[in-house]
Amino acid sequence: MKKKLFSLLCLLCLVGQVCAQETLHKSTTLIGIWNQMRPYRLDSTRVVWMPTGNFKIYNIDRTFLLLINDGKGTCAITAYGTYDGRTPGEFTEKLEFHAYSKALNSGNSTSKLRYALQNDSIMQLEYYNSDIKKWVPELWKRVTPLHVRRQ
Repeated sequence: MKKKLFSLLCLLCLVGQVCAQETLHKSTTLIGIWNQMRPYRLDSTRVVWMPTGNFKIYNIDRTFLLLINDGKGTCAITAYGTYDGRTPGEFTEKLEFHAYSKALNSGNSTSKLRYALQNDSIMQLEYYNSDIKKWVPELWKRVTPLHVRRQ
């Protein structure tokens, strides 16, 4: 039953992506494809933000997916669920599946999230999960279309 539900959810998300593709990549809101960023120390005084292999997709139908790409051939959905906006800059996620945590894979796990968008392409986010009981900060960068280079 879980495999059928998972397959149905993936199909619905793909259909949503196809139908709302222009909306996703032109969005100036939370809706879109986001790449998680991590700090990387260049030396004792300089730190830069580098993209990770973690991606999050917020769909217009209020579903989301968390994907990983480890750069070694593994690309997989590691979590999915639904989200509901409460006020501008705040929303709640309800996890339906999480591949790495039994506590988060209960089907009852919720997270409160606060976010701020900077110039439509950087999102400062922090979440409070009902199971781990602490606020966790994150930085995400919007995935945008690759533009053709002029020669």
